[in-house]
Amino acid sequence: MKWVRNSKTAVIVLHEIYGVNHFIKKCGEKLHKEGLDVYCPDLLEGKQFSYAESEEAYQYFRDTIGFQDVSKKTMDLIIEIKKKYDTIILLGYSIGATIAWLCNQTKVCNGIICYYGSRIRDYVDVEPSCPNILFFATNESSFNALQLIETLQSKKNIRLLKSFDAHHGFADPNNGAFNNDYAQQCWNTVIKFIQDIKEKSHGL
Repeated sequence: MKWVRNSKTAVIVLHEIYGVNHFIKKCGEKLHKEGLDVYCPDLLEGKQFSYAESEEAYQYFRDTIGFQDVSKKTMDLIIEIKKKYDTIILLGYSIGATIAWLCNQTKVCNGIICYYGSRIRDYVDVEPSCPNILFFATNESSFNALQLIETLQSKKNIRLLKSFDAHHGFADPNNGAFNNDYAQQCWNTVIKFIQDIKEKSHGL
């Protein structure tokens, strides 16, 4: 799925384990209204899951898709569209955030935004190759977000590393963990970050 208006800046939105759902589509539409070209690759190859099927969705991703394979496909997309844009920015949620983090390895992105990428903890050896901002929820059941933040904070190119007293999925209005205040804070930061990267890339 994509929203294209011949902008010089493209944002690649990487979805959660549920697939390209309503929240991700609304995210793409909002970014497009900001004057950006938006690409949203289907990482689950046509599959979709409801929020109630989170365990099944994660198992499907782990057993059928996997981070390495889908990261390579995402990197291929980045390299393909880079020919058309001055600026490429990744915005990922959950598994999409971990994939965005791994895409630092392409060294061709201009900015990377990660929302509650819990599996980033498995790839702390990755060095950010461009400005990154990372948002975490402190109330994670599977790992200690504050410990991960402590591990990451000394890395170069991390523009912002922030935790919120919230649960995984707090930025999604359709998720039971939604927190409107935190979601809006993050979104305002994201738009400002994209604008700053854009201006720097275009020499404005």
